[in-house]
Amino acid sequence: MKTSEHTIHHYSKETVETSEWNECINRLYETHPKGGSEGILPPHFLRATFPKIGGEIVHTQRGNSEYWSLILPGLDNSGISWTLRDFWSNCNQEEKIDVIKGVNERLSEIGITDIYHYDYESQHAEDFQGHDVQTLHNGIVLREPNAEQARSAQLLQQKVWRVDDPSFLYPYDLYHPDAGLATRLVAVDDTEVIGFLFGFYGNGKQWYGSKRGFQRGQWIES
Repeated sequence: MKTSEHTIHHYSKETVETSEWNECINRLYETHPKGGSEGILPPHFLRATFPKIGGEIVHTQRGNSEYWSLILPGLDNSGISWTLRDFWSNCNQEEKIDVIKGVNERLSEIGITDIYHYDYESQHAEDFQGHDVQTLHNGIVLREPNAEQARSAQLLQQKVWRVDDPSFLYPYDLYHPDAGLATRLVAVDDTEVIGFLFGFYGNGKQWYGSKRGFQRGQWIES
């Protein structure tokens, strides 16, 4: 689809071959080589788990201006909703408005209508607040983290998983209340973040055993 002079490219594992999907990921990482440091989800997640949970990708480019969006499925009281993690390169405000309009129209054509645009550039650095969820018998507190604790959780990823390349880390702003996650928790001992958990909504086909086979459903991938 075209909006002004932009052609909107939509990628879904149900509509493109694996080779095309992987090439799309390669191009995304050419644009954003720092990956998790620039808000992009890790390449191994995008190649395997992201499409399994129903994640999709939108891309458009005109000249030096470029737009990418990672579409995360969600769930609310009315059914499926969607969070679009939007990433811009060299786009002015007029171009952004034009692109968003075109993307919304394109997604509406395929039934994706209940969407929220999470603008990474403007939202990832927000000083969001958290709150306690549960205090365990040993005094450790489970909580939805604030921005500082979310950054600590990303550093803990690096330590636990022994990751040298920051592009393979999950962005700390996934803990932002508007980022579209299903589960976003950390464990805090006094003031130190000692554990983390995050989960994505899944919407698609799951294997339910030999009797039921693959059936479409909803779940949390954590």
